[in-house]
Amino acid sequence: MRIPITRPALPTPQLQLTSGSQLLDNLKPGQVLQATALSENLGGKIRLQIGSTELTASTHLSARPGQSLLLEVAKTEPLPELKLLTPPGPEQVRTSAFKQLLPRQQPLSRLFDKLVDSNAPSVKQSIPAIIRQEIQALLNRLPSVEHPRFVLQFGEALLQSGILSEAHLIQGRLGNSDIKLELLKLLALVEPLIPRQQLPRGQTSGQMEASNVPGAATPGVDFLIALHKQLDAALARIQLNQLSSLPREDPIRQTWQFELPIRQGDQIDLFRITVKREQASSGAEEAVSWSLVLRMSFMRLGPMRIQLKLRGNAVSTLVWSENATTTELVMANRTTLQGALERVGLEVEKIAACTAKLEEESWIPGDTPLVSEKA
Repeated sequence: MRIPITRPALPTPQLQLTSGSQLLDNLKPGQVLQATALSENLGGKIRLQIGSTELTASTHLSARPGQSLLLEVAKTEPLPELKLLTPPGPEQVRTSAFKQLLPRQQPLSRLFDKLVDSNAPSVKQSIPAIIRQEIQALLNRLPSVEHPRFVLQFGEALLQSGILSEAHLIQGRLGNSDIKLELLKLLALVEPLIPRQQLPRGQTSGQMEASNVPGAATPGVDFLIALHKQLDAALARIQLNQLSSLPREDPIRQTWQFELPIRQGDQIDLFRITVKREQASSGAEEAVSWSLVLRMSFMRLGPMRIQLKLRGNAVSTLVWSENATTTELVMANRTTLQGALERVGLEVEKIAACTAKLEEESWIPGDTPLVSEKA
């Protein structure tokens, strides 16, 4: 059996198997085999185990006893031929996950609009009480701009935005307001109430047939179907933010992305935050700079985009607003902002504001490789 190596993880181009068993008669092209090295390469020969079959290979391959090898059957005639595969690297896994999640995701604002709709009289009385209670509990836990401790709530919301859900679970430090886990809990309550044929392909566990759903003919079922879709889309969005925030191979270039639902009266708005660490120029450590972009909208101020850039202790701030009155308000209070920045030890280089139409920005980092340049 000959094995030409492609995308090698091990520095040997060919592998010739000299003995085998019934396994060789059952190989099919495309089949993937997990092999284990039983010996080192001694005199150009190595012993391998595939399932319960032990094989002796003639090869230049260097391996250590116990090392796993992933093999794919390329062809079976005239001699079986295998390819040595390598597990995908972190960037390949990340890119593959992006491609799977991207078609499903939608902004979190659409989900929270749907959650607010649950209070409509036509919906409220037609969905199960446990769903109503869970939705209301979720909305009540959101930070509120009217709350006197909003700044503290905002900081806590960053930690509970879903970016660190798994890390908090591992560390046993998870609170009761992590947004990702809250949405997963609500999804688990809603999914069994969705008619099987209405679920996305592949989601068939735990759901009931429409005829078995209490109140299946009521408007509540239509609401739950739409809610299920938005929950799935919001969770995909959070996962994309998590992928965007994973550590990079280049530690100097790093991005963190957060999307925070914020209560303003009876309205839910979305604050979008992007934090970037990058090296402005090669050389000294002080060349490392940070930027923070916050997009938000207050009822009285309108849509705003705030950018802060920090290099060393020097900070500059630029505020864009669609409302000219808001721009004037920012400039009238820039002395207060400057004093606040200086009190935490920063040197203020510039504070500026302007009025402009805010274009929608891509929240996917520009260095995310979604299209392969190789064909």
